[in-house]
Amino acid sequence: MLLPLVFLQRLLHREIQVVLLLLTRSKPLTIGLFSVLFFPGVFLHEFSHFLMAKLLRVRTGGFSVIPHPTADGRLQMGYVETERADILRDSLIGLAPLIAGASFVAYAGIYQMQVHTLWNVLRDGQVGLFWMGLGMLPNVPDFYLWFYVTFAVSSTMLPSESDRHAWLPLGLWVTGLLILAIFAGAGEWMLENLAPALDAFLYSIALLFGLSNAMHLGSAPPVLPAPPPAGGCDESGCEVVGAGTGGVCARLEAAVLSACPRYSSEGQSARPVKRSENGVRAVLGGIFAIEHLSSAYITSTSPRHQ
Repeated sequence: MLLPLVFLQRLLHREIQVVLLLLTRSKPLTIGLFSVLFFPGVFLHEFSHFLMAKLLRVRTGGFSVIPHPTADGRLQMGYVETERADILRDSLIGLAPLIAGASFVAYAGIYQMQVHTLWNVLRDGQVGLFWMGLGMLPNVPDFYLWFYVTFAVSSTMLPSESDRHAWLPLGLWVTGLLILAIFAGAGEWMLENLAPALDAFLYSIALLFGLSNAMHLGSAPPVLPAPPPAGGCDESGCEVVGAGTGGVCARLEAAVLSACPRYSSEGQSARPVKRSENGVRAVLGGIFAIEHLSSAYITSTSPRHQ
């Protein structure tokens, strides 16, 4: 469940950026709207870092939830600076957003949106009743508000690369201790006493990630068209230039202007060809080209802590 969530999160962030860029035609405005959209999750992510550091008596430095562009062209949604500590405390500080985010998703899903009832119905094999209950979810009080906040939190709760820097050393230590315990004869005791609790914990985590995956799928923009062919003209009537060699479709501006005017992008020239009679198809087709061009500028990264 974790790997699909990582994939869906990155895909959805990118597609939301593309849609905002199409609507606003402005990169700064796109960045601002994207940041506002995910502000609840970013705030919880950074505050959980800060709170965990304070609880573990680790000194903190700068704290920000204002987006900042980085040197490599990415967008950093926020950060918390913490003093370097031992691997256990560093690991817990890095894990804090996942703990806080999963707790919030569980609270919102169980106590506010009542999705546990749907899960129990589906688990019992009552598929028809499940779909009926799913259709009634919007009638839950403040459903859309809770859905939005839960979506924003689940989209930003995964630890970033800097959050995970101490996990590998800690994992090696824990693995070593488990191996020593097994060789010391504690394997049977662990199976009887620890395995059930671990199984229940992993089951709960799988449900939380499953709920997050479902919310990401439910929030996905319309399905994008397939990549354009390597050369020639695609269905919208705009010639493909440089496809297959890292180039983009020659109708980049057509996505916004509903036409294929002459332009030059990143050193690649383009010329107008037969226009599409379907303006909507031209807009949807242009998303693919804008997606590749915009993601290099406004690709979001998980907030860091130092």
